[in-house]
Amino acid sequence: MATTSALTCQEAASLGSAIDVIHGVSFHQLMTKVSAACTVFVCLLCFVQVAWHLSYYSRPDEQKLILRIVILPAVEVICALLSICFYSASPFVQNVPKVFEAVAICALFELYVVYLAPGSQFQREEYFQNLERYHTFSKKVKHTNGSLRWFQITWFCVFQFLFVTVATFVASEVAYAAQCRNDSMTKVTQEVIRVVASISTGVAVFGIIRLYHRCKGELKPHHALSKLISFKLLVLIEVVQSLLFGFINPANLPQPKPWLSFNDLTIGVLNLLLSCEMVIFTLLFAWYFSALPYQRLYVVFRQPRLGDAPPLGESRIGFGRAILHALNSTDLFQSLWLSATYLFKLPFGKNYLGYDVEGGKAEKEVAQHPQY
Repeated sequence: MATTSALTCQEAASLGSAIDVIHGVSFHQLMTKVSAACTVFVCLLCFVQVAWHLSYYSRPDEQKLILRIVILPAVEVICALLSICFYSASPFVQNVPKVFEAVAICALFELYVVYLAPGSQFQREEYFQNLERYHTFSKKVKHTNGSLRWFQITWFCVFQFLFVTVATFVASEVAYAAQCRNDSMTKVTQEVIRVVASISTGVAVFGIIRLYHRCKGELKPHHALSKLISFKLLVLIEVVQSLLFGFINPANLPQPKPWLSFNDLTIGVLNLLLSCEMVIFTLLFAWYFSALPYQRLYVVFRQPRLGDAPPLGESRIGFGRAILHALNSTDLFQSLWLSATYLFKLPFGKNYLGYDVEGGKAEKEVAQHPQY
């Protein structure tokens, strides 16, 4: 068994050689140079955007979530470059951006929630408790019991994606470590993981679309639709390409051109496409997630009028404190814990703040939750 596995890996490794496409330059080297150029551009633009936000950190709750979104193209393009440079490491590297993508999707959802109801979780739940419940695809009022249960279900639909992504990431790494990339069992395992991850992604994106559709009037001043479309395109393109290239089996492919090896076709081309696409999405993110509105707020806070106080969720934080605040991920773990709370407590009719989610505006058990 060990001999067969070693032979399979050895044959797979031999698929990476090809003759030069240009004098002295192979197609693999050409892809590496193009991907490296894309990586430098994307990383520089992401660095400028992150530094811009941190320099004018006027709404910490919003900008922390935006920073988790705008760094995604940089992570994608760096991992794509590493996959092209080291074909043998590609199976392990290509799954890393998926975790950051899950974090970014959750951050986009939370950003919309902060737009709608800034403040504590208690205030957010109170907002949705008082929000009229409409039918999904019409403007007719479904009932007058509020939208709290709907919000909790939507919250879990989005954050389940992070749970599933971490689980599939671990499963993929273990599968690749235990077997070769071209092993039939590993192929089947990876195909199942891709399908599960795609379904989970669809559920999460659908949850964000539901929230936007329900509250698009309130979200319109924040250009939420532009943010949603740009992010959906990135996720959609990556999922489709991953599925298409994931089902490619070198054994079923015709012999490529002399200058194009199997690894160039199945790994290099996919990651080259991702590198070029990230240039476009970095430009889109730089426009739709710009720090310019926060810069204007920051200037206003530095020269406030007599008696003025910053609105809820707004402040002026220095660059050093902004970095520490942005790196603090405790809110992400709190959101994950909250989604688990919603999952296990919804069937019993009440949420953890004491609302009766079955209907009616029940009493809030504030006395039992003094922190809220």
